[in-house]
Amino acid sequence: MPSLDVIIGGEMGFIPEALLIFKSGLKTGEYHREMNSGNYLKWIKNQLIPNLPPKAVVVIDNAPYHNVQLNRPLSSNAKKDTMKEWLDLRGQQYSSEETKIELLAPYHPELNPIENIWGIMKNWAATRNVTFKLEDVKKLVLEKCANIGKEEWEGVCEKAKGIENYYIKTEIAKDNSENELIINT
Repeated sequence: MPSLDVIIGGEMGFIPEALLIFKSGLKTGEYHREMNSGNYLKWIKNQLIPNLPPKAVVVIDNAPYHNVQLNRPLSSNAKKDTMKEWLDLRGQQYSSEETKIELLAPYHPELNPIENIWGIMKNWAATRNVTFKLEDVKKLVLEKCANIGKEEWEGVCEKAKGIENYYIKTEIAKDNSENELIINT
């Protein structure tokens, strides 16, 4: 099963020469297990950093190979009390009323423009993939990469900013209403 896993871009479009395509040996389509931190680090050193524009900011998701940590955070399988202990040891503040899911730091793909670009590319290539051969899929991916320009990137970046602003406004309103309740009580 062919796979594309590492792409990067922003409002200016794709970062030139930073596309990584590799062949997955799995037939399930779940290629994330085959990518590892060693390959990812090699990509960062050899393809990403040399091609980044000055003052670039890189935002990554929480794929295991993106984050190699000595003191890993807890998973959603941890008990709520264990999560609280973990946060306490690190001096993190939280409300005693927070639910287990609120104690976790959730991933929000809608705030990461590359997720939208990735979806556009996958759908486009999937609708045109008639041979299911790696070289043909690679050509389709490269063709779509070449056709996603600055305007499309600006659009997905603006969409992410709009969602982020909505979340911020919602959180501020929630905080303000909670403060009013506390004051009035």
